Amino acid sequence: MEGGELVIKAEGLEGFEQDLVWRLGTVLEKKAVRNRLRSAYMDGKHLIRQLPPTATPYLRNLGIVLGWPAKAVEILARRVRLEGFSLPDDELSTWGIDEILRDNNYIAESAQGRVSALVHSTVFEVAHKGGPGEPAALISRVTALDGTGDWNPRTRKMDTFIWVHERVEGRVTSFTLYYGNRVVLVEDGKVQSRTTTTVPVPVVPIAYKPRLDRPFGSSRISRAVMTITDSAVRTMIRSEGTADFYGAPWFMIFGPDEEAFSKNSWQMIMDRVNAIPDNEDAANPRAEVQQFTQASQAPHVAQLQVWAGLFAAETSIPESSLGVGVNQANPYSEEGYASSREDLMAEAQDAEDAWSSAHSKSVLWAWQIANNESQVPDEIVGIAPVWRDQRYTSRAASADATLKTVQAFPWMAESDAVIETLGFDSTMTARLMADKRRHSGSSIIDQLRGLQAGE
Repeated sequence: MEGGELVIKAEGLEGFEQDLVWRLGTVLEKKAVRNRLRSAYMDGKHLIRQLPPTATPYLRNLGIVLGWPAKAVEILARRVRLEGFSLPDDELSTWGIDEILRDNNYIAESAQGRVSALVHSTVFEVAHKGGPGEPAALISRVTALDGTGDWNPRTRKMDTFIWVHERVEGRVTSFTLYYGNRVVLVEDGKVQSRTTTTVPVPVVPIAYKPRLDRPFGSSRISRAVMTITDSAVRTMIRSEGTADFYGAPWFMIFGPDEEAFSKNSWQMIMDRVNAIPDNEDAANPRAEVQQFTQASQAPHVAQLQVWAGLFAAETSIPESSLGVGVNQANPYSEEGYASSREDLMAEAQDAEDAWSSAHSKSVLWAWQIANNESQVPDEIVGIAPVWRDQRYTSRAASADATLKTVQAFPWMAESDAVIETLGFDSTMTARLMADKRRHSGSSIIDQLRGLQAGE
């Protein structure tokens, strides 16, 4: 059984509100057990409970963990990078959108939110009004450990949402409840305020791999990932147990005097000379020593490579990124490098496609709340996120590809969008665009030719 009911009570809630809070709290608690487990895998704090029978007592206290689940999350998160937003026919500053993004440190913090989405399958972005001394609109992120709600597949929006702020000794004491245009704030077990918002339930899920039957997506740390990781850890434990024996010679001694074994085993291994006297009363008076081949570590290494291969296949990451089979990690050609990461780049592209609309909604809702508007103007409806290329392309290669494109379509030479394809970061791109506007007489294609000549 994965969790039970999370009893949340507050003075001042109406009857249907208490029913809604109880139902959403139950869902939150039911999912919390599995979500906490995934967090433990991500943070390297999960220890397997069922150890192999060959594990010696001291190995049971080592606490061996493996960082593969975190690698699976972070390597994909680094491929999905939000650069900013664009408006087809206008500037973000004209509408104050750039100020909203800057005040909320949106680009940097959205990256943190996407990591949480990969761990717990989804993260919720909440647009809400700021308080005294805060920006006019805030965009906050709530993990699946602290928030849940009802998704409406017809309107493609959330109908309800609960956001847990504080727990004291496992009991929820502060939370915010959203439904319709209502926002109910509860602190210290009492309703503190009831307000309305211009945007009904301004909460959008950032879901990884959403499906029709799973609108909140699936975790990157899947059951298969956890199972493979546990198996790989057990292999590491076995190898630790045999490493001590592998490093010491294995002898069988026949017919010695028992007094020769008064030393402890490690002392006998470390001593350079061990004298074994004859035993005249034994059937074989002279001691006979035979050395046997030690157990090899090769089977453990081979098994760990099998787990690494299965893990790589499950997560679409290169096996060499797992630290196993490093002999395969020779430098790639550009084509070979791209081919080895084709599945990973496809994963990144799918994630960008799934998250683009959600990011746009968050920014537009924040603009509505900041300006107290019930509708979004047609001029900014087309706002769209700008993503960095999933491929790690050199600046010279980017410039070469852009030059060829501009030569094929000369009218693109005067477009600011061309600068965004050169592989610079957002700060450098903004500076280049500003310089272009100050020197409007110069041609982008001439600058590209100069850049290529400099290479």
